[in-house]
Amino acid sequence: MAEPWIDPKFTKNESIFLKRVTDVRKQLSFNVNERDVLDAANSSVPVPNEEIESSLTDDEIDQLAFYDHDTGTYNFRYLIRTFYREVKRSARYKRELSILVVSLDRLLAIGSEHGVLVIDQMMSAASEKLIATCRSDLDMIGRYAEGSFLILLPETSAEQAMAAAERIKQSLQAITITYRWHEIKVTASIGIANFPQHGDDIESLIAHADLCAEYLSSEGGNGFKSKLYSV
Repeated sequence: MAEPWIDPKFTKNESIFLKRVTDVRKQLSFNVNERDVLDAANSSVPVPNEEIESSLTDDEIDQLAFYDHDTGTYNFRYLIRTFYREVKRSARYKRELSILVVSLDRLLAIGSEHGVLVIDQMMSAASEKLIATCRSDLDMIGRYAEGSFLILLPETSAEQAMAAAERIKQSLQAITITYRWHEIKVTASIGIANFPQHGDDIESLIAHADLCAEYLSSEGGNGFKSKLYSV
């Protein structure tokens, strides 16, 4: 898919990007540093005792520590910690790195019409396709936000990231969710950011990819883009 014409009102206002960087920085700070404390304070589930912990297998411990239980992808905290390390490594060795923000299209409308169970089915089916499409030995897929995934692509140029986005787009288009008498197609808006082309820190990279996905979604979705500015 060719990248669409860019609306100057959306992209030329640098303050939109800077605000998104600030929003991402707050989100990262909350998720990486504070979420565990709040979860422990607010959870109604007792903290496992040593006897229960010792009964868990290594795989079960890994599943609890690193994975999102709804989608089977990495949880956001673990993904971001790995992202920090990969950016430092890429800077040190002068290697490229790319990320994708994959935002499923029309989730609010679909949820309003069919209910949250359909959204859960869409997220589950999408995560399976993403895991199958990405490189199992290198790429990392994590839950990013409601209806979105963040994919870390080490050792990947912007051009290679666009090729990966095309594969993901085609893969997701093959999903059909059957709910009662309805058949619901799954599509996504995919934003792409590359280190160092689009930023040299993870906040800027995520903000760039997130805004690209948001713009695509506002234009109907089912595509990918890596450019925010038309000049």
